[in-house]
Amino acid sequence: MKKMSQKIKFHDYPSFEDSTKVMRQIEKKKFFSSSGIVSILLVVAIGVTISSISGNIVFFIFMLFFLSAIMIFGAWFIRKSNANAQRKSYDANCIKRHGIFSNDNIVLDFEKTKTELDWTFFDKAIVGEKAIAIVKDTDFLGFADYMFDSENDWLEAKELINKKYVQQIAGKDAP
Repeated sequence: MKKMSQKIKFHDYPSFEDSTKVMRQIEKKKFFSSSGIVSILLVVAIGVTISSISGNIVFFIFMLFFLSAIMIFGAWFIRKSNANAQRKSYDANCIKRHGIFSNDNIVLDFEKTKTELDWTFFDKAIVGEKAIAIVKDTDFLGFADYMFDSENDWLEAKELINKKYVQQIAGKDAP
């Protein structure tokens, strides 16, 4: 292994899938979403209205299932098309970058700019098996094993990040 006084090089971005997993770890999870509650109430209201016209409880139950199926399919379709749009946007907005880890900071080098980020800028690290993200509020810098030239560089980068931050071990959506 290299001495920590030497610099560890990395290049490119984490994949869209790895970035999405990190975002799921960062976001605060709600037990119920407001749109889900509104959708359920809307289905019940429409079912009650239509069944009150016919006066049949069987028809009411059928309408609840039918409208629920339509709402679930609609939510699935919207989620799928949104994910495709996010992937295209992510791929289009990832500017070629490379950088260097050192004991003092992280240097990000883009085509036209160079940014140095002190390790103290970030609050914590989210650690997965093949990826790590360093986090500040809802922003993060993600790094994956395929972004480094060698397995040694990846292990050293992981070790350096582990030393710098309190870790949040990633759950089932681990990057």
